[in-house]
Amino acid sequence: MLNEIKSTLKNKSNLIYIIIVIILFIILNISLNLKTFIDSYYNYQVENYINEAIEMYSINYDELVNSFKTLQLSDSTNTSVEDLKEILNGKKQVKNIRTKEVNYGTSSANYIYIELNDWKDCIDIKQYLDNRGIDTYYQAEETFYENYKNVRSYSNIIKYFSIIIAVLIFIVVCNNVIKNEIKDIKNLVIFGYTKRKIKSIIFIKLFSITFIGFFLGIIISQLFLYLIADILKIKIYRNIIREIIINLIIIIIPIFIIKTRTLNKKFFK
Repeated sequence: MLNEIKSTLKNKSNLIYIIIVIILFIILNISLNLKTFIDSYYNYQVENYINEAIEMYSINYDELVNSFKTLQLSDSTNTSVEDLKEILNGKKQVKNIRTKEVNYGTSSANYIYIELNDWKDCIDIKQYLDNRGIDTYYQAEETFYENYKNVRSYSNIIKYFSIIIAVLIFIVVCNNVIKNEIKDIKNLVIFGYTKRKIKSIIFIKLFSITFIGFFLGIIISQLFLYLIADILKIKIYRNIIREIIINLIIIIIPIFIIKTRTLNKKFFK
């Protein structure tokens, strides 16, 4: 196996593909973490706003934090608390549903509030209720939530687009690696190597190139992400295991496609 890896790395064209894979993994892992950075940045903005408001207006901290996590039903919405609880049953984002009576001289009105676990949950729950004809509005500035919603949507598009492009590029890279090794593969067929043995050798060649690119790419991308987080002075909470699994899936899919289809067509008809 070690000899196969060495022979693969001696090919200068394969070294170029390794560099391409490294760059691809750097871009891929940065795109996978875009939402984490966006969440951290907006959390930072919320915290700054709360701290400034407390200093300027002496507002209670818990009350202000809770306002960011709360939706209020519109006055025109004719929905009871019981109906609302049934509609939101099973929604783990919902922390509490409460009413508050406000007196206006001789009259009074009851307002219904939906308290959520996180301010970001307000966007999804509001959309969920809007789709059911139940109007709600944010307790905090609506523009803030809408900006976050739009940026989050763009980050998701970039993430899925990066994954698709990564898979396609890997397929091209793997196919070109096979072309570079075509002479050696033909020699193996002539020398009487079995189909299974040849496929194992090809798998080692392909995996060695992609794994080296993956290993170096993910290390460089992690260093870059931590550097950016330090510069922006934000905390990032990332799922490293999830990222590694996604990266490995992107490696295995092209290798599987090339190994099972391209080789069969070229050498094992």
